[in-house]
Amino acid sequence: MTVNRFGTLPHNPVKAYHTAVFVVITITLLSTGAAAMIYEVVLLREFTLLLGSSFYSGSIVLASIMGGLAVGSLVIGKLSDRTKNPFLLLFILETLIALISLVIVPATRRLALCDTWMLTDGIIYAFEFIGLKLTSWHVLLFYSSCILLFPAVLMGGELPVAINILSKSKSKSKYKTEKIGEVSGYSYFLDTIGGIFGAISAGLIMIPLLGSIATVHTGGILNTTGAVSVALFMIFFRSSDSPSKPLSSKNKNRTNRKIISVIIVIIIALFLSLFAMGYHKAEQLEYTTVGDLYRGQVILERTQSRYQAITVIDHDILGRVLFLDGRVQISESDDEPYSEALVLPAAVTLLSKADKHNLDVLIIGGGDLGVLEVITRFSDDKIGNITLVDLDPEVIEISKKYLVSIHNDSWKDHRYKYVAMDGRKYRRSAYGQ
Repeated sequence: MTVNRFGTLPHNPVKAYHTAVFVVITITLLSTGAAAMIYEVVLLREFTLLLGSSFYSGSIVLASIMGGLAVGSLVIGKLSDRTKNPFLLLFILETLIALISLVIVPATRRLALCDTWMLTDGIIYAFEFIGLKLTSWHVLLFYSSCILLFPAVLMGGELPVAINILSKSKSKSKYKTEKIGEVSGYSYFLDTIGGIFGAISAGLIMIPLLGSIATVHTGGILNTTGAVSVALFMIFFRSSDSPSKPLSSKNKNRTNRKIISVIIVIIIALFLSLFAMGYHKAEQLEYTTVGDLYRGQVILERTQSRYQAITVIDHDILGRVLFLDGRVQISESDDEPYSEALVLPAAVTLLSKADKHNLDVLIIGGGDLGVLEVITRFSDDKIGNITLVDLDPEVIEISKKYLVSIHNDSWKDHRYKYVAMDGRKYRRSAYGQ
């Protein structure tokens, strides 16, 4: 038995190599799966605003992404078989997707101006020449597909490259197998689990708290995490060689690894700087680019309260729309299904279980007064006092002035009382919780 100069047993380089492969692919697939669903959820929201219909946006986003995934899986999957270093290919895919995440939401919102582009006129005239009549809206659908295809192709290549890397492993450890079915199933499992986490966190947490741009940047950070894990592997392991390669080539590989390490560190530092700048400017960019979505629409009110920027526009499809810090809060077109879905299930359930006494209602938030309008539909013997607690009184006043079709003067109801206060503080002071 031999020991090294430190007096310890030497580790098994083959086992260490394959364990590292397993860890890298696990991290990469979980992070990229989450990032992909974050992008999809955000883009569904953005294209709903852009196209004015969830049916059109859902069709365009899903069809374009699925088409891109199909093309990426086929083309990049073949490329991964021919490349000498699939880890480098995976690193390139992750960095490109992360880079695209920095610009895809502003670029999507700029499509609202496509009817002013010379390219749009050129496309329309070209189709008229062959006897097909298009409008700028049809061209917008085409642009929407194009802007989604490229990142979808890149994302489609991630899974086959990861499967390729895992299937080439010859280790018989518990982490690896030469069975392509098991390798594919494990890879798809990781990608799907990450996607579930990304979809839930994007829709329920990140978009409401951060807005679309910062949420997509979070997806980019996840792709960067995958790129970093692959980069660390390429730095500390010979990514393109078998771990059993002869020792005579180590010196040459060591020089190459140093060069690759410097390049990778520079790229990662650049990306982290870009994302830091993106998060810093996200709120401002959110506000200005949402304005691009509604260029040419009538801006009824734009003011900065003590707490937030408040904007009301008159949109030709959505009707009057309320923005807070550049984020859509409510529009006349979707008020009823939105507000009623918030109130009626809970109200009907509670009223069915209540005794003869009416119920008092506390609304935290709800500055657009849509929820208040739904609650005031109930008679006095069902609903008693209605207290609305919202931090910003200017939102209330602007809603009273411009969103009449949403609140229907429900704020004049004798049961209604407004308290300008943080909802959490009010709850603690009123209920001791």
